[in-house]
Amino acid sequence: MNILAIAGNTFRESARDRIFYVLLVFAIVMLLCSKAIGWIGLDEAKITLDFSLTIIWFFGVIIAIYVGTGLVHKEIDKRTIYTVLSKPVEKYEFIVGKYIGLLMMLFINILIMGVIFLAYHWLTLGRPGLRLPLAVFMIYLELAFITAMAMMFGSMASPILSAVFTFCMFLAGHFSDAYMLLVKRAEKFHRPVSAVLFRFLYWVMPNLTFFDIKSEAVHPTLPLYAKDILLPIAYCIIYSTILLIVSLYFFKRRNF
Repeated sequence: MNILAIAGNTFRESARDRIFYVLLVFAIVMLLCSKAIGWIGLDEAKITLDFSLTIIWFFGVIIAIYVGTGLVHKEIDKRTIYTVLSKPVEKYEFIVGKYIGLLMMLFINILIMGVIFLAYHWLTLGRPGLRLPLAVFMIYLELAFITAMAMMFGSMASPILSAVFTFCMFLAGHFSDAYMLLVKRAEKFHRPVSAVLFRFLYWVMPNLTFFDIKSEAVHPTLPLYAKDILLPIAYCIIYSTILLIVSLYFFKRRNF
């Protein structure tokens, strides 16, 4: 019950943040203007769809990093954390409750943009297939992952540093395939130490390319299998759980 209460309170607090509405409105405007972007290219439909999904993804990432990194600091700054922890509330309940509350806020955000995107697609390009809602769902999974990462850094550093660390990990996660290319290059030039290092980074660093099926959604001819959906779900649950455990560890080390 404590987790649900904290989650509900976190959702209400996040919903009152004006930056959330500013970003959401701007994202919706960009979505509605995606048709104009599509006119520039040769294949209007595919460019419009790809641009729209990218807009949902981009603004979702900004919101996830913004709310996730400043979460603990905001509670400390307002001194509300002392009131919460003075009650019979475990610290793990606080962390999990905050995370669930942020997931609820992100779900509403993605739901609004996703519904507008699909409705706009239906009106301008025809009835959307199943791949487009799946692409939106995978974006939400990535945001859930990024939120857990942002909370981990937010529990150990200031909001600015946490945002920088989260953004750097986010970039590294989308270039994880490059590590294997570096491994092959190092092996080609007989540099075993470099090969081991890059292979280690490949397995340790988050692989956010798992969640990217925008190309498959835009191009129906590309294959899309059940494992392309199920594996990212399992990856998100396992990795996010590890990140929340690390968040709890650093949160417990702080003196309140």
